[in-house]
Amino acid sequence: MEFYPYPPGKNISPFEPSEEDNYFVHCTLFSYLGNYEEFGTIDLFDDRNKIFWGAWVLCIFKRNAVIQKGKITFTNLNFDDGHIIGKSRLKNRQEPIQYAILTNKVLEYDIPSWSNDTFKTHSIQDEKDPLQLKLFVSLKDAMEYAIHFSKENDMDCIVAQWFADIDRR
Repeated sequence: MEFYPYPPGKNISPFEPSEEDNYFVHCTLFSYLGNYEEFGTIDLFDDRNKIFWGAWVLCIFKRNAVIQKGKITFTNLNFDDGHIIGKSRLKNRQEPIQYAILTNKVLEYDIPSWSNDTFKTHSIQDEKDPLQLKLFVSLKDAMEYAIHFSKENDMDCIVAQWFADIDRR
């Protein structure tokens, strides 16, 4: 798996069951794990934004758990670290903390308006709108879905809070 070279000097994959840092970016590729200061403060005009090529939206996540082959191998015991959700389209929702599931293998989704092309991504997408992430309000629901999906598809999953997103268009 290829990663963005960020944060500098770090190289722990978000899929590794590690106690080190729990923030990361997904924007075509994944970044390595970092802390809030390395990710939570990125904005549209930040030079760090230039590191993450390949997608119109830069998504910043806070990792909650890693599931490998249907088993929980890591739980972030410091998930409630006091940092509130960043700039995001989810920020003003009644329940702004929503969870997404990211995978270590590429998933393909048919997009009817794209003719024969498929959308390829490392995330579980919404059944009604495959160009959008499938989001869960309940951590319990996200965990159950990820455990089942990981086991059925023989892949690793991360359950993470959608922490912030930056529209770069």
